[in-house]
Amino acid sequence: MSEAGRSGRNLLGLLALAGVIASAGAAYAADEAQVLRLRAEQFAAEDRCGDALPVVRQARRLDPNDARAALLEGECAIRLGRYGQAIPPLEDARRLDARLSEATLYLGIAQYQTGERVEAEKNLSEAARLFPDSAEAHLYRGLVLLERADTAEAAADLERASVLSPRSFDPAASYFAGQAWLAAADRERGEQALRRVIEQAPGTPWAQEAKRTLAERGGSTVRRRGWGRVIGGIEYDTNVLLRGEGVLLAPGQGNERDWRGFWGFDGGTEIFRNADWAAGVGASYYGNAQFDLTDFDIQFPLAYAWVDRAIGSASFARLQLDAGYTWVGYDPYLFPITATLSGHHSWADAGDGRAFFLYGRRNYRFPVNTTVPAPTGVDAKKARDRDGNWFLAGYDHILPLGSALLRGGVGVGRYDSQREYTHTAFEVWMGGRYPLPLDFAFDVYASYTGEWYDHASTFPDTGTGLFPTSDRQDNVWRVQLELEKRITERVSITARYLYTNDDSNTSVYDFDRNIVGGYFTIWLGEP
Repeated sequence: MSEAGRSGRNLLGLLALAGVIASAGAAYAADEAQVLRLRAEQFAAEDRCGDALPVVRQARRLDPNDARAALLEGECAIRLGRYGQAIPPLEDARRLDARLSEATLYLGIAQYQTGERVEAEKNLSEAARLFPDSAEAHLYRGLVLLERADTAEAAADLERASVLSPRSFDPAASYFAGQAWLAAADRERGEQALRRVIEQAPGTPWAQEAKRTLAERGGSTVRRRGWGRVIGGIEYDTNVLLRGEGVLLAPGQGNERDWRGFWGFDGGTEIFRNADWAAGVGASYYGNAQFDLTDFDIQFPLAYAWVDRAIGSASFARLQLDAGYTWVGYDPYLFPITATLSGHHSWADAGDGRAFFLYGRRNYRFPVNTTVPAPTGVDAKKARDRDGNWFLAGYDHILPLGSALLRGGVGVGRYDSQREYTHTAFEVWMGGRYPLPLDFAFDVYASYTGEWYDHASTFPDTGTGLFPTSDRQDNVWRVQLELEKRITERVSITARYLYTNDDSNTSVYDFDRNIVGGYFTIWLGEP
């Protein structure tokens, strides 16, 4: 073979080798790009889009034709609020693979957020057609339509977003749906949507704005539908008998600790409403069954009714009447009747406040304890009769802080009875509710009540057998912790711990109590 022939063959071999190397390099780059994309998808699934973005961008540099990587880059940019950065990769994703319909939805969202309303409406309308059950598509399409005053269609989209995914998009979807219905001259639907905001997100800026809108329109004329909840659970109580320190158990009472089942229901409905007045009725029933100490099973039904009167644009007054009955061990125990007059005011971003005055009559149905001796000259039956009148005045407040709610209040009261139970009381309480990831919520509540009695107790000290000479004084501390997990919009499970410490200078009233329980709750009607 000539020299020229050999040179030509060598050149062809080199070119073939270069092709093989290039193909291998491209395959390696594609494989590495896929690994990087999978890693970025894992970050995104863990809600770590800040970590996912640089990884997926490196994957796209290695493989510019990976449509899914482009889609992921755009989606993560939206999650991080970088809407302008999301548009180019989303356009690439749609160009590279027309089957990636999600790119149309995300592109419409990014365009809405960057002010490109015409293109946003086009893409969001297409997304709503492609994904009829997508709450996001209906929400953003509704917002676009609302801005261009297509109010009836906007309201329908926003209402659908609220129904499809209230956990994700309410109270915003319901609030804007209410505004859209009102703008479309459908007052009933508009007020229903705004009332839903107030009920679902009390104390939040959304609820404040909904209240302000209703007030500016002369108050809501839409009657609230019925609402209610059913609850059941199991509890462990370390002091079922409320046994004071040093008090010996009675014969047959081998223990004050016990497990019990717990159940209950409460609910109500408005029966009348116009721009100035509203009225409603409700009822509740709670009961428990001890595993061993069945003499202390409790049944407590209650009925109530209220009347509201609007006062100005952000306030209303309420008069509520309550009447109940309590059985302990299936024997009559207590018949309480209560009347509460309260004034409610919305302080806009500063939250909601309530000033109240309460009068209650308590009639105890069990026999007065005369088996324990009383001091000389004291009629035990008369002195220990608990029947009396209860007066309480106070103020409480709910303050929204972002997605959390803080609450607190103070009250001063007086109970007028016979010698043993007449006292003045002061109470202060505070707490908060804090949302957690995965639809958990943490609730904490703490209170202190000081009770100053007019007389010393007629029950002898359990340690000395002598009658107390100092007027009775109790300092009652309570702490309650709850962890709630929403299973669906209307079903939740809750773990609860309640600690009570009555620090009394009278031994029969000095006790500690711990209750731990787990509960299952179902909401009915309006939440």
